[in-house]
Amino acid sequence: MYDLGVKVRFLYNGFLSQNFKKELKATSTTTDRTLMSAALFLAGLYPPQGYDLWDRKVLWQPIPVFPNDKDHSNSVFPAQSQACPRFHKAQKESLENFQEQYGSKTRAVLRLAQNLSGIDVFNHQLASGSPPLLDSMWMLWESIKHADNEGLVLPEWTKPLYPEPTRNLVAKMTRAYSGESVTAIRLFQGLLFQDMVRQMLIRRKGSVSEKRLFYHSGHDSTLYGLFRILDLDKEDFMLPNAGSALIYELHLDAETGQYYVQVLYIDRTSTDLEPLDINIPGCDPPCEFHVFLDITEKYYNITDYNSECEID
Repeated sequence: MYDLGVKVRFLYNGFLSQNFKKELKATSTTTDRTLMSAALFLAGLYPPQGYDLWDRKVLWQPIPVFPNDKDHSNSVFPAQSQACPRFHKAQKESLENFQEQYGSKTRAVLRLAQNLSGIDVFNHQLASGSPPLLDSMWMLWESIKHADNEGLVLPEWTKPLYPEPTRNLVAKMTRAYSGESVTAIRLFQGLLFQDMVRQMLIRRKGSVSEKRLFYHSGHDSTLYGLFRILDLDKEDFMLPNAGSALIYELHLDAETGQYYVQVLYIDRTSTDLEPLDINIPGCDPPCEFHVFLDITEKYYNITDYNSECEID
């Protein structure tokens, strides 16, 4: 996350000054790891200079991070949660469909993992209350993927399992957890996306008092929820690596006076963290702002979130 902050500073230095107080608002979910990620990212993005350099041995300055409840990623995996009944109804249906289509393949992979490793993965159950079969599959993937991402040598028994067929099954499972339907995705990440759109609209009106950079520290589920809003459901987008980032840029074409949106994705495992241009389906690049709003409106035109969460 620190390296990501350094990279974003490199990409936007000049557009961003050294004065975070005037141009930045940073938010995070209230999970310990996302708050720590925010602190690390901001340390890389705003190293102290001048009068902010309070200790030459500590190249860090305190930057506020505000809790934000618009990211509903915490509703996804605790399947027993009833924070939004309509979402969990849709999630239950999509998870049942996944188990009907891929349950036997999932059990086969877990049996193979158990036979090869000697680890009884079926006995691993999280406190989330989600189906033990899916919990076990998720933990198998996480255990291998993170070790691989950190450059550790994987044991021989993982070769028949990783990355395939585990990757493909977990990608489909992740998609099922987000609820799949427009209503579910809307209730999942709609409020966060709505806030992003609101900030773009404020900037388009020419406000000079608003911030230049809005940073949100979320989860892998935050990213894949936002990818789903953009109608992107490739496996790479369903399974983002830790330390990755999705960036929305609002641009003004000086010649035409038209605003457009550019979306970039930084994959933590990419060479030098170089951003990848994301082409939004249904919006030819450069994606005109009004087209961007039209194709995503069904996800963010929320007036009363709590009412929408109730089941008729």
